Amino acid sequence: MPALIITGSGARAGKTALAAGLLSRLTALGKQAALVRPAAARPGTQPGVTLVDGLDLTGGPYAARQLAETLDAGVIHVERYDNAQDPRALARALAPLQGRLAGLVLNQVPAYRHTHASRTVVPALQQTGLRVLGTIGEDRRMAAPTLHQIAEKLNAQFLLLPEKADNLVEHVMIGGWFLDEGRYVFSQRARKAVLVRGDRPDLQMAALETDTVGLVLTGGKQPVQYTVYHAETQEVPLVLTSLGTVEAMEQLQGIHSAVTVDHPEKSARFAELLDRAGAMDALLAAVGVVPAPAGA
Repeated sequence: MPALIITGSGARAGKTALAAGLLSRLTALGKQAALVRPAAARPGTQPGVTLVDGLDLTGGPYAARQLAETLDAGVIHVERYDNAQDPRALARALAPLQGRLAGLVLNQVPAYRHTHASRTVVPALQQTGLRVLGTIGEDRRMAAPTLHQIAEKLNAQFLLLPEKADNLVEHVMIGGWFLDEGRYVFSQRARKAVLVRGDRPDLQMAALETDTVGLVLTGGKQPVQYTVYHAETQEVPLVLTSLGTVEAMEQLQGIHSAVTVDHPEKSARFAELLDRAGAMDALLAAVGVVPAPAGA
């Protein structure tokens, strides 16, 4: 039974995202795989591939080393870009895992730091002997809340299509006074939720003509029947909050810090990001699904 332990330094490094992305790919390949927490990781308890997620190296790597030896497992470490600015310190922290460490994934690289990451950080890490499997940029979908999380934050209720509460919201827009035609303005963002007063059917209809995953009606005002009909036709949920539009937007400040990666679309998305980074083949090799590349 191949086993792979996913480690990281500190909270929100990307351990669960990487584990879920790899699990998504293994499942798509028809492989039996299980994702477990360290407390549940015991030899022989799961069929197929066992992915162990959640070991934080902030308190030291020795628990990970002991578990890896118990399970005869490899280790993949995921590190946030902003925590990898001292390659020698990171190499020292990971030294007890040598012999088990299959490689490192550098995660959450800001768009404006990709060049620095590839030309400076990655070579510096490699010079310490660490194998960098790939770099993952910041991604809006991975940071997206669900419509349910937005509604919960606004103490709002679903008026239509509550079964779509798990829709991911990659952008939030406000319906207001535009110099340009409303549909044109709303078309600038995809997979969005629109905050708009409940008594503005003109703006509601304009938003519904574009890629909108949820319409949040503010001010506690019920929508007109035509909006309800059109939203139902377009399969766009309607959410009602008593908050005003500006107050609702203020309430949503910082919501991204509370989102999780526990969502099927996010798992599939991280698998795509691993593909783009060229790291997926190395991860599949680490669990014995594909041959290890030459020189690895």
